[in-house]
Amino acid sequence: MEIPDQIIIKGKKWEIKKLTKDDPETNKIDGEADLGNKIIKLNTDLDHDQLLITIIHELLHVIFYNHKLRLKLRTEEKYVDIFSKDLVKILLNKKNKKLNNAIKELL
Repeated sequence: MEIPDQIIIKGKKWEIKKLTKDDPETNKIDGEADLGNKIIKLNTDLDHDQLLITIIHELLHVIFYNHKLRLKLRTEEKYVDIFSKDLVKILLNKKNKKLNNAIKELL
């Protein structure tokens, strides 16, 4: 899987900073959204499912930020964690193959 160096969200460039487990910045994180600097940090050494969850998790933080959905950090983290994990479970569920195929066609 090739992770891009940048993405566009609401017309703004966001840098994707790819980290590994050996980087000091990944000491205690799988990912992080640096909202002020428009940088999304990802530990690319994660397994497939965890990396997918982490990418969606950090994108949800950006969406919350862009829509000025200001919550206490713990509350936002709780919601983002639930949404990202459940969405990945739905998408990876083999019983939802038709959904996955429909999404791929729509993309």
